[in-house]
Amino acid sequence: MALAAFLAAGTLLAGEGPEIRVIRPWVQVRSAPAAQARAVALAYGNDRFDVLARQGDWFKIKAHHNQTGWVEARGVRENGLEHTPARLAAKAFDYARDLGNTGRTAEGLRRLFEVVRTYPGSVESYQATRRLLVYFPRAGRGGLANERVVLPAPQQGRVPTENLAAAARLVPSLFIQYGESLLARDQNQEAAMAFEAARSLGGDEFVTMEGLYNALAANLETALRQNDPEEITPALMAYKDYFPARPLPESLKNALKPEAMVQFGPQTPAGQPSEPAGAALPALVEDNEDQPPETTP
Repeated sequence: MALAAFLAAGTLLAGEGPEIRVIRPWVQVRSAPAAQARAVALAYGNDRFDVLARQGDWFKIKAHHNQTGWVEARGVRENGLEHTPARLAAKAFDYARDLGNTGRTAEGLRRLFEVVRTYPGSVESYQATRRLLVYFPRAGRGGLANERVVLPAPQQGRVPTENLAAAARLVPSLFIQYGESLLARDQNQEAAMAFEAARSLGGDEFVTMEGLYNALAANLETALRQNDPEEITPALMAYKDYFPARPLPESLKNALKPEAMVQFGPQTPAGQPSEPAGAALPALVEDNEDQPPETTP
C-alpha cells in the first residue's frame, strides 16, 4: 500500500528516470523538494544529471561533489540534447534565423549561440557562426594584419572540413563578445554563461575569467541592492565555486550581512591562484529584450 501511494504521487524510482539538463545560468540544489528547503549546492547551465526520483515539480539528482538534492522542474529540461538527429539541428537553426528576421534579435542571438554550442561541427553550426559574425564582426578579425576571416556560404548543403574548422576557431571569440554585450546591458547571469562557454571552448583564459569575475560580481551586487535572499545565496555560491581564492570586492563584503559571510566561508589573501569549479554554461536564458547588431568598422 505504501509503495502504491509512493508511485501514485508521481515519484520515479532511481534508475528509471530520465536525464535532465539545466537550462538556466544556475539552479539551487535543495535538501528537500520544497522552495523553502536549504540550498546544498548549485547546478550550472547545461549540466546534465540522471534523475534519481521525481516528486511533483522537483527532480532528485546527484550534483557535483556527490551531493544529493532536489532541483525545481522550471530550471531544467528533461532529456539532454546530445546525439540529437540532424533534422533537429536544422530545425533549431531555422527557428533562430526566423526570430532574427522578424525583429526578435536578442532571442534569435541566444538561439544561434545555442545551435553553435549544441551541434558543433554541423552545417547548421557553421551557418549560425556566419550569421553571428554579422552582429559581432570583431570576432572574425585576427592575425598581424587584423584581417577579417571570411566563411564562404555552404554549397549544396555541404561545408568543406577546413571551413568547419575555421568556423570553430571563431566560436570562443564570439562568446566573449556576446558576454561583453550582455554585461553592458546588466544581463549578468547570461553574461556569466557566455564567458564560461568561451572558457570551456578554449577562449583566452585571462579574458574569459575576468569577464566571468565581472559578471558574477555584478550579479551579486544586484542581488544585494535588491536585498533578495533568494538571489543572494546562489550568487554567493556561484562566486565561491568559480573564485574560491579570490576575495570579494570590499564594497560587496561591506554590504553583506555577517551571517552571509559565515556561509561564504573564509577567504584567502589576494594574489593566490584560483581555478573555476563550475560546469560549462552554454544554454542561453530567454527574455524578450532586443539587441541591435554591431556595426562593421
